[in-house]
Amino acid sequence: MKRKREDAAADGEITAAVSRAGTSSSSFGGAAICDDVVRNIFARLPARDAVASMALSRHHRRLITSPDFVRLHCRHGAPLPRPHIAYVATAPVVIHRDMLARINSLQERNENVTTTQSRTASRRRRGTMASTSPAPPIVGTNPMRALAGKKYSDQKYVGTCNGVILLAGRGEDDEHFSGLLNPAVADGEREVSVVVPPSPDDYHASGFGYGPMTRTYKLLLCKHKCEMVLAFDVDDETITSIALPGERVAGGKPRSHLKSDLMEMSGRAKGRQYVTKFIAVWLLMTERRWERRCAFRNDWCWPATVAGVWDCGGALLIVIQADDESSIFMYDDATGEVSRLNPPPDASPEKSDYRICWGYKPTLVTPASIVGEFDREKQRCRDIAADVLAAVTPLNEMHKRKGQEAALHTVCFMEFLVGVMRKLPGNLQRVIAAMKRKREAAAAVADGETTTAAARADSSSSSEGGSVCDDVVRNIFARLPARDAVASMALSRRHRRLITGEEFRRLHCRQGAPLPRPHVATADVVAHRDTAGRVDSLERWAHQRAARGFSTGAFASQSSYDAAPHRSLSYHGFHVAGAGAAAGRRGGTNPMRALAGQKYDNHKYVGTCNGVVLLADKEPSVGFLLNPAIADGERKVSVVPSSPDNDTKYHISGFGYGPRTRTYKLLLCKHKSVANFKRLSNGGIARVHGAPYYLWRADELVVYSLGGGAAEQPRTVLAGLDGDMIHRRSLYIDGTVYLLNADKETVLAFDVDDETIASIALPGERVAGGKPRSHLKSYLMEMSGRVCVATVDDGDRETNAVWLLITTERRWERRCAFRNDWYWPATVAGVWDCGGALLIALQAHDESSIFLYDDATGEVFHLNSPPHASPEKSDYRICWGYKPTLVSPASIAGEASQDERRRRDVAADVLAAVKPVSEAHERKGQKATLHTVCFMEFLVGVMRKLPSELHHGIADLDQFY
Repeated sequence: MKRKREDAAADGEITAAVSRAGTSSSSFGGAAICDDVVRNIFARLPARDAVASMALSRHHRRLITSPDFVRLHCRHGAPLPRPHIAYVATAPVVIHRDMLARINSLQERNENVTTTQSRTASRRRRGTMASTSPAPPIVGTNPMRALAGKKYSDQKYVGTCNGVILLAGRGEDDEHFSGLLNPAVADGEREVSVVVPPSPDDYHASGFGYGPMTRTYKLLLCKHKCEMVLAFDVDDETITSIALPGERVAGGKPRSHLKSDLMEMSGRAKGRQYVTKFIAVWLLMTERRWERRCAFRNDWCWPATVAGVWDCGGALLIVIQADDESSIFMYDDATGEVSRLNPPPDASPEKSDYRICWGYKPTLVTPASIVGEFDREKQRCRDIAADVLAAVTPLNEMHKRKGQEAALHTVCFMEFLVGVMRKLPGNLQRVIAAMKRKREAAAAVADGETTTAAARADSSSSSEGGSVCDDVVRNIFARLPARDAVASMALSRRHRRLITGEEFRRLHCRQGAPLPRPHVATADVVAHRDTAGRVDSLERWAHQRAARGFSTGAFASQSSYDAAPHRSLSYHGFHVAGAGAAAGRRGGTNPMRALAGQKYDNHKYVGTCNGVVLLADKEPSVGFLLNPAIADGERKVSVVPSSPDNDTKYHISGFGYGPRTRTYKLLLCKHKSVANFKRLSNGGIARVHGAPYYLWRADELVVYSLGGGAAEQPRTVLAGLDGDMIHRRSLYIDGTVYLLNADKETVLAFDVDDETIASIALPGERVAGGKPRSHLKSYLMEMSGRVCVATVDDGDRETNAVWLLITTERRWERRCAFRNDWYWPATVAGVWDCGGALLIALQAHDESSIFLYDDATGEVFHLNSPPHASPEKSDYRICWGYKPTLVSPASIAGEASQDERRRRDVAADVLAAVKPVSEAHERKGQKATLHTVCFMEFLVGVMRKLPSELHHGIADLDQFY
């Protein structure tokens, strides 16, 4: 009776569709096809082909997206080819940083073990991704649809109905979360929230269905499980209870009789009975009774469950799943013989790696048509969020690729099963014999990179009627971005000589096109640590402890590891977020310049001046200059005093340019070696227990002019530092280098031309009883061409204030103050003025967060970082005041001698052999810093929407992650 009602409802849909037919959908030579014919033709296409047909015309698009057509396609759409398996593959992927955190946790002291392990576990959960890939129309190993991110880490497959899949689980805040998606259409997934008072924690989404008569989709929520089948009529909302077949195990535990989820075979429900080592497969009949399909003995693994059974027309293919391994059984209907088949090597998925989507069929039903469309305001917020979150698309794509790679063994296993089904039942014995042999792994496909060569223009710079003088050409090119000016050298030799001239470089520094606003210039740093050496060291230590009869505990006494120098290297990538054109028109996530190798292991960013970046080595008196905008190689700079002293070291702390003297100068902190003894009450001295005999203490600041040759010597500009800590990160603005004296809480302003220093005290009240340096909450920053710094506000350590320096008056002006309720202690990594709103980035040791300050109301909004795009504190340095120029490091440090150039050419010729290794290291570095690059692009995307969209989607942006 119910089937007749469903057929009548379907006929009513078709009749209504015919009655609404338009004049025509297309014409061919005067003939027209009415809409009802076109609709019935398209309704029999596969879902993906029907979606592709929307590109024919606007009329076809309206026709195919109509609710009437969607319902018609659900009934008449082409079924999936048989055999097929639709499934959801789930792959947890742990990020490299989380792996290091897990190893670090093994090295903590006993008193920190509990805290460290809980923190590591939470990071690991954030690093887990679910790659959801319903797989019938797979091309190669690509999924129909993939979801990746922290949001889906705890989601489980619940069921499918009319081509729509329901995922349910717990979200980020341990709240119940359900989501609908259709893998066959491009419409985004929709969240489903259910309020079930008074105890929502006891309810879980357990079912999902559609009522043909009421045309309504409904969720089933339940509080417990039982050993019976519940048949729920979606239209009538009635439930029929059907007991499971077979005898129970004598003395068995609760639920021991049921060893499977429900499956589907030939459109009928299917269950499994499991008694000792015998398995029975049952089919549910229309009379609500069970019919046994087969029974066989499982001697492979006990306990194990049946993951799936497929009828191949004379033979059954049965997959048995243990916790970490799968096996395949083939049942011959004619003889009752059972043959066991091992899965291919390395293609046996674990129990938690997949969920089979029984009854899945591709349709055009969109999640939006089920839960309802968004209102206009919410849709606008989603559009703004999509625009901003496009910055983290490369990171999401990388996570999806990781998920596909981690789920590859599951995909290959399912394709292997379908291949076996195609050979059954006729080739049953042949399949058994052939599949027992070893299979070779598939070859990896390498992505090739294509390079394009720029065409050179005519070598002449003059026209037939006359020529343009050099002054005019120079002033035109001086206003181009740095990369465009460099590209113009290809016009002719004359243009090359003109652009590489010293006069043109100075002109370009003054008149060159500025970077577009907003932008963020960063130097991203990653160290490929010797993880293998660390693990080897931990294992040796554990074996030694075990050999002596001691517990290996939490590795409490192991605080170091044996690092192999050849296993570690550092990568420095220079990026300008939000300025693709200024960054060389490369776009994407590629850096302007990258340095990789052991040569740069101990280098840190110090500062930038006129487009040239200074990296300082851990070794005293040594640094590297490079310009990321041009191809000229970096130059090493070193300070060699006339009388070297083993008790004196010079550490590079600043870098600047004097406009009047036209000289680049380094600021160095001179350290003296002093004895580390404490004075006793009787007047004597004694060594500090556990401390070194000598310490390096800051003594004075000196200046050193670059390009002066061997006769140049460092000159003292500030004496009597008395061991103060001078931050080795400078800020250069208009001929002045600013340094931060953390101990005395002052800013040192060094005039490069006059070589004088002015001391400016930091603003605000200190924390009562606070430790030294506790007042300072940031390094020196730059905002609108002025020095900026963040401090504790009015002695309240949880409130931060942002200050701007009025240079002419040497006093501070408070820009804003906000309370940090996110994490303490945390420092301010950057502040950007967005014309009516401030964007403030806060940085903890291993996580970032964003605050938005409304100038008009003083209101502060907290915004979480995008998932997996939160860099650590050591991952980047913001290059405040950076501007691309044509200044070459050689013009600052001096050209190399002829003998040195010859040695460089010989070395470059020989080292060309290891260029592929260097390129591999750069690719590793780019991949490791991708989260930082996407985070900076995300910040720029938010800045572009401020202040106009602050209250229209940006303040609540993290709800769309």
